[in-house]
Amino acid sequence: MTNKKHIPWIDKAKAVAMAMVVFSHAEMGYGYLQKTLLSFLFPWIINIFFFLSGYLLYRKQLTEPLIVEDRKTFPRNGAKSLLSNIVFRMILPALLFSLIEFFPRSLLLGNGFEWGRFLFKTIGGGTFWFISALTLAELFTLLMLLTRKRNVWFYVLLSVLVASVGLLMANFRLELFPKGYWAYKNGMIAMLFLALGALYWKYEQQVDRFLKWYVLLPMAIVFVVLALSFEFVQYNTRMSIPSFVASLFSILLIIQGCKRLPENRFLSFIGKNSLGFYLLSGSIPMLLGGVAYTYYPGHWWLVLLLWLVGFALIYLAVKLIVRWMPWLLDLRKLSRSRLT
Repeated sequence: MTNKKHIPWIDKAKAVAMAMVVFSHAEMGYGYLQKTLLSFLFPWIINIFFFLSGYLLYRKQLTEPLIVEDRKTFPRNGAKSLLSNIVFRMILPALLFSLIEFFPRSLLLGNGFEWGRFLFKTIGGGTFWFISALTLAELFTLLMLLTRKRNVWFYVLLSVLVASVGLLMANFRLELFPKGYWAYKNGMIAMLFLALGALYWKYEQQVDRFLKWYVLLPMAIVFVVLALSFEFVQYNTRMSIPSFVASLFSILLIIQGCKRLPENRFLSFIGKNSLGFYLLSGSIPMLLGGVAYTYYPGHWWLVLLLWLVGFALIYLAVKLIVRWMPWLLDLRKLSRSRLT
């Protein structure tokens, strides 16, 4: 299997999922929640990002040149690079945007300043729970990679074990840290979807050959039945066998659909810059939704308008950031720009 850096279907899958993330936030901001519709979205709109992260992470780490690094060279090369990406591409942007967002949102929502709330929302990772969970999941994965095992099943089994512990802690409401700082239980459970992404990378050709239309159709029917039968949440803390099946089937259906989509520059841009879209996917739609609800409450069509307007504003903002302030999404680019 080639290890080319750019994979078009991944960009398209990220773009589709991100569009639905913005839609769900527009619904929440406006306060017009359609639980049935959200039950179709929540099984996959976040979990597909965990899945794709596992696909890309293991694809890079378990192929050359990184796979040949031993326990002495890996910490200085592969591990250092992965840790750098976690810090500069996830932790620091999330912290920066949390700080930018905290005070304006507090004023708009009428929340007074509370030190504990400020700490949780900023350095506690409370504003962007997905990034917090993914950060922890990738740190766990980094620790596993220090063993230098080459068999993907070793990582899958350990990941399932960690996810099982996270599910037990969630079900029994066990807390190691107050308020669930850095969404650590979500991160433990996310390990399950990183592991699924790793398996898909390993057996991609075999899985794709199996997923013909006559297999995808029953999967879609099962997913629809489950979505109509259960109320799903996007945090995975209520993970059950039906919700797991719904998540897995919907992720595979989205991926297969995106593999059949033609190339599209619009979707490609969103997918390549999904971090920027996610960091703005809550604040802009929630703000628009709150303003719209104040003057025109209870109109379902406004959710669609808020979604389109919000997505257009986010797209424009990310365009400007990528063009003029790319260091907001990766502080390493700030030092590079000074060098040039």
